[in-house]
Amino acid sequence: MDIKEQALEILRQEKGPFLLSKEEHDYFFPQKKPMEKKAPTIDLMSDIRQLVRKTLPEAPLTETVPDDAPAKKLSELWKQKHLNAHVFVVSFGEGGQFLQNVTKAIDSILAPAILLDGKQTDWNLAFTAPSLKLVLTPPCTSWKTTPLAKFYRENPSHQNYFLNETPLLLMQPVAAYLKNPDLKRELWKSLSMRLSSST
Repeated sequence: MDIKEQALEILRQEKGPFLLSKEEHDYFFPQKKPMEKKAPTIDLMSDIRQLVRKTLPEAPLTETVPDDAPAKKLSELWKQKHLNAHVFVVSFGEGGQFLQNVTKAIDSILAPAILLDGKQTDWNLAFTAPSLKLVLTPPCTSWKTTPLAKFYRENPSHQNYFLNETPLLLMQPVAAYLKNPDLKRELWKSLSMRLSSST
């Protein structure tokens, strides 16, 4: 039993009247405050909405504030260096030094290029790169279970491959290039031909 309850018990046992100040009365016998009735909300924009619907029926109207997450994402695009690249070289953890060398050679001789981690890249954002002309990846078997696979398209009759709308050049396994220098020359020839024709 706390002090307040003890005091109330003593007051109940007292015989005869006793005086309490207003503060004491309010303390020992708190009154429940009546629920405040909220004023009805008035839609001040209803007349304007009706006017817009009447004059511009094709204009979409919404009563909720739009989510600003896409705008925030767009405002951060300047931090995404790959959005200026013409060529994406995609790695899935294999052939690190070889792919770095290929990327550096493309970037310094043919077109701006960047090496991307195939598992960590936001591909929805990456494919908005306005300058993108070519994507270079390892064989499909190494990434067919990754999020990148959903962007894959092919035209078997012309042997053309695409990621989203961007032409795709499929490489041999990196080990094959390390064993056979002729494959490196073929890769460079193919890159040079594709990038010179796309500019």
